[in-house]
Amino acid sequence: MVVITFILCYMRIWFVLVWLAFSYLGLGQSVFEVASAYDLPASKVRKYANRLLNVRDRYDGSKKRRKRVSEICEKRSNYFLEMNEEYQLMAEGELTDFLQEVVDRIVDKNPELRKRKFKVFVRRSSAVNAHSFGEGIILFNMGLLVRLHDVNELAFVIAHEMGHDVSEHNYISIAKRAAFYDSKEYTELKKSRRKKYGNATSQEKIYSKIFASMGLHSRANELVADELGAQYAMNAGFSRKGVLHVLELLKDSDKPIWTDTLDIQQMLSSPDYTIPTRFLSEVDAFAPWSEMESLHDIPDSLRTHPHCEERVKNIQSKTKENHGDVSDLAPAYQALQTQILYEYLHTIFEENNLGKTLYFAMVRKQEGDNSLFLDALIDICLYDMAYGLQTQTFSDKCEFPDALNSNGYNKVLEFAHAQNSKRYLKIANGYYEAHLAQADNFELKKILSLYKKYFDDGFIRQSDIKKAALKNDFYKGLIHQLKQ
Repeated sequence: MVVITFILCYMRIWFVLVWLAFSYLGLGQSVFEVASAYDLPASKVRKYANRLLNVRDRYDGSKKRRKRVSEICEKRSNYFLEMNEEYQLMAEGELTDFLQEVVDRIVDKNPELRKRKFKVFVRRSSAVNAHSFGEGIILFNMGLLVRLHDVNELAFVIAHEMGHDVSEHNYISIAKRAAFYDSKEYTELKKSRRKKYGNATSQEKIYSKIFASMGLHSRANELVADELGAQYAMNAGFSRKGVLHVLELLKDSDKPIWTDTLDIQQMLSSPDYTIPTRFLSEVDAFAPWSEMESLHDIPDSLRTHPHCEERVKNIQSKTKENHGDVSDLAPAYQALQTQILYEYLHTIFEENNLGKTLYFAMVRKQEGDNSLFLDALIDICLYDMAYGLQTQTFSDKCEFPDALNSNGYNKVLEFAHAQNSKRYLKIANGYYEAHLAQADNFELKKILSLYKKYFDDGFIRQSDIKKAALKNDFYKGLIHQLKQ
């Protein structure tokens, strides 16, 4: 059993190998340099992590506060290193090269930016966000990138984060965090903790006051970054229309990308196993949470970003309409859309959200994408769900239906919760035989074969582990072979 656990734990890491394999096999994606994208040398990563320590050298407060600033900077630097160690950061390759090209164009057309060195990373996170880490380092989450289909929108997001950097918002935030321990609020907080009764209520009031103050400053910073970002992007030839559109898009960022209803029976049945109709509606797990929508509302005083309508009006009042022309960049960005989409699917899979991964992959397939990548991803979710039921970890991997979800997604979740491990195995084995058994021997198929071996035989040989284990030499050797 230890051997089996070893295989399944490393499965997430092996999944990285698949990207280049699919590209090389001519499945419609552009070549994706997996080795350089996700396996950055420690020296390269350390170079950027060390940049984050620069703040402590610039801070000139008291000795006590300098120590706090230093501790905060070291934590941020270590967090950056940890993200890379967990394969969350993409720093090189076709996608990040394109984002860096956008950065360089913005810098070239805005002289005040030329003194700074900007580096953009794509982060494997489904959160709809981008983030300035300070010192010229920008993190662009896959969850936001997958929603942008126009290069003008992309440019504004990048320029907005550059605006945060130029305005030293990270530096100011770190300094305020260091000063917090000398503040009146912190003194009140310490006193409230010593109360014998009512300390929880007292602390809650203090925290609300602190968060409200933080939110106020954060919202002001966002408006500043919006104005600077819009100007930087427009100076570089990107359109004001794209700026306004991305702000409108963020208004709906909590809504799912897809809402389609699927023919689950038709998609997942196979000649070896037809899913009985009764299992498609066996569970009515849809909770009446629509009656508790107030639980999802955030009071204005605690918001970190202004309302999108306010941001749109602010940009409209501070900028004039222009006619940007970035026609040389648009085709290259469109060519990256499939890779971005697949990266996003990989992201939610890595985040252990099997229900959403299965649903999104099936929607994409229903739209006409018949790539082996999607078939393998669907099948690996089915096997992983069977394994989750056997190990009592299923609820960690597949959420319950929710009033905030689309009807189509909820139907897939109801179906997922209606199955047991034996049914999942029948569906997964049937899907494998129907869609993958005759395919060429690519890396993800090898992993699926290990799953099948585990479920069929109840064991995996030690030699199979060694062949599939992710070692640096094996990893780079595979990449080299595929590129020949």
